[in-house]
Amino acid sequence: MKRKILFMVTSASVIGPKNRKTGSLLTELAHPYEAFKKQGYDIDIYSVKGGRHPSIW
Repeated sequence: MKRKILFMVTSASVIGPKNRKTGSLLTELAHPYEAFKKQGYDIDIYSVKGGRHPSIW
């Protein structure tokens, strides 16, 4: 049986009463993704509301 991991990422592009910009940092996702992939995990990435998620570069 293949081991699986589900990464959930935010769908929000702003947060808080001051509407600060938010999203997913590539490194926050890329580093664990690569490590788990090397160990043979099957990985899916989904955003909370579906569709594209905001990224912070």
